[in-house]
Amino acid sequence: MAKPLSVIIDTDPGIDDAVALLLAWASPELNVLGITTVAGNVELEQCYLNAHRLRQLASRMTPIYSGCSAPILKPLQVTHSIHGRDGLGMSWPRVDVPKSTQHSVDFIIEQALNHKNSPMTLCMLGPLTNLATALILCPEIKEGIKQVVLMGGALESSGNTSPVAEFNFYTDPHAAAKVFDSGLPIVMSPLDVTRQTEVVASWLDAIRSLDTPVCKAVYEMLSAYRSGSGGGLHDPCIVAWLIAPELFTEKRCDVRVEVCGDREGQSVPEWKEDGKVLSLTDVNVDGFLALLKNRIQSL
Repeated sequence: MAKPLSVIIDTDPGIDDAVALLLAWASPELNVLGITTVAGNVELEQCYLNAHRLRQLASRMTPIYSGCSAPILKPLQVTHSIHGRDGLGMSWPRVDVPKSTQHSVDFIIEQALNHKNSPMTLCMLGPLTNLATALILCPEIKEGIKQVVLMGGALESSGNTSPVAEFNFYTDPHAAAKVFDSGLPIVMSPLDVTRQTEVVASWLDAIRSLDTPVCKAVYEMLSAYRSGSGGGLHDPCIVAWLIAPELFTEKRCDVRVEVCGDREGQSVPEWKEDGKVLSLTDVNVDGFLALLKNRIQSL
């Protein structure tokens, strides 16, 4: 078996983030160096707590760090309409939450500088504030980053937060623009592909029938998610691509992120064979759901 891919997962859990984290922890192809949290789906303190809840559920010891509590140049806007008041849509047993030993941005910088000879992958599931801030503070971290794989944007699809903008890019458009202008290799999973992964009742019933603590939690979280305006398994797509890229089709482009006006957060593609961004365009939904089910039941 090939050496596991070293990754940092930056996240704002969030129900689909939770499923993505569980998929990563269940996948021996990935060596999760740390979890960095960022404000997005819910406030930062809740994101940090949720990451610890999920780590306890998965029986893992991955270090978790608290990061940026607001976007770079605009206020944080949290609606609680999709992920519920606490972000995970279900009740949880008590979990002890230690104070973060290091800021998420500092952890990303430290690890990138330490990985100059063996660059790591950044897996970005939420607003890109932590990474953009790290790039501003320490541009040389780019040498230690193999690629940035991210869930965000909408290329030929409508937005889910404004008519043109996806949530992560809309929440912090300046951070998204900074990352896309950085020259880093980017793999992008936009709404165009993630909307294809709607949670269907038969698959969710199959998860419930597995009757493990993790599967029970996934069933309860996704049941709450489906009852709101969520549904697509957005964030697990990019983790699934790292594990099984053959499930996806891809196309190259360059991407410009709008930062102001009524197009704030819009991701504008220019499709070209030598584009700097590899965008996922389609997914084998049956294969994706089978992968997710098989990995989750192993926890």
